[in-house]
Amino acid sequence: MRGCTLALIGLVLAGCERPVPDGEVATLYRQSVVGMERVHLATFDARDGRNFNWLNCSATAESLNARDDTLVPYWCEQGRFKP
Repeated sequence: MRGCTLALIGLVLAGCERPVPDGEVATLYRQSVVGMERVHLATFDARDGRNFNWLNCSATAESLNARDDTLVPYWCEQGRFKP
């Protein structure tokens, strides 16, 4: 029984992907409607690398900032969400 448990744990761990390194992640924020607080909107952490994630985050921020009904600014920061 113990051998089966260890084998099962090994299979589960083998199927787990390693997280994308923080240096390859971009995070999209916006300013709070009330106050100066920043609000986390999305984390871009695809395995396609830093440039891919940064370009997608930047394109999203630019698109949101270009809308006529946008009340607050949107921007990207390198790395994972930091409260």
